[in-house]
Amino acid sequence: MWSIWLIVLSAGGIVAVEFPLLKRRKYKREILAFAALLLFGVGLGIAKALELDIPNPIDWISVIYKPLSELLYGKSA
Repeated sequence: MWSIWLIVLSAGGIVAVEFPLLKRRKYKREILAFAALLLFGVGLGIAKALELDIPNPIDWISVIYKPLSELLYGKSA
């Protein structure tokens, strides 16, 4: 539970430092990208702290490219 609070407090600190500068310069798209990436990162951090099973993107890439690999190198690859 403490790790979740630390993640949320860290995200709050990052927002407190970065957001005012982005707002002052009127970077609307950058604020949206910043918020989306920060929320994604906080979500992944909380999921990791709760020891949830997070899928690995390499597994998805492997599923896509395995038939091509077998075609080029044979079934033993």
